[in-house]
Amino acid sequence: MLQRIIFLLFISFFINLYSQDNDSIQKETKKLDIKKNQKFYSPKKAGLLSLVVPGAGQIYNRRYVKAPIVWAALGTFGYFYIQNNSKYQEARTSFVSLIDTISSNNIPFNGSTNLAEITAFKNNYRSNRDLFLILGVVFYGLQIVDAVVDAHLMEFNVNDNLSLRIQPAVIPSQQNLTLGGGIQMQWDLAKNKKKLNHYN
Repeated sequence: MLQRIIFLLFISFFINLYSQDNDSIQKETKKLDIKKNQKFYSPKKAGLLSLVVPGAGQIYNRRYVKAPIVWAALGTFGYFYIQNNSKYQEARTSFVSLIDTISSNNIPFNGSTNLAEITAFKNNYRSNRDLFLILGVVFYGLQIVDAVVDAHLMEFNVNDNLSLRIQPAVIPSQQNLTLGGGIQMQWDLAKNKKKLNHYN
């Protein structure tokens, strides 16, 4: 009788051990499957793609809506740069002809040969041209930064297991027998599901 009990305990121990091993294997397999299904996004690659072709980093990160915004913005800056540069060149040609002593070479700008007006036009178009060039360069740099940051954030865990709860709490004083009020902040971490309490 005692031998049967020992034998049954022995068998149940190994069955339990096997089931635990089987559970751990299944968990590891599930983790590997999840990792396989998750696409790895390289911030370096995203940045290089955006550097070579604006908007390509956003497409690589699957932020498809952002790519047309990048193209539209850079296209707008480029269009106004070309327009203002063209007008500046016309005003400059007229300005140079007017400061020449030979009056027969005078070239009007917008139907005017007034040197003061044309000088003002020339300076205004040049300022606008330079402004749109600076805005275009800054936006070009920002879309590279955006692609790099997006690639970094792709691996950031934002599931339901990560949370922060803030609630009022009654805190006992360690120095005397009084109670104090405060705020309790509780973090739930995804991996180990630990709860960290912080009191203020």
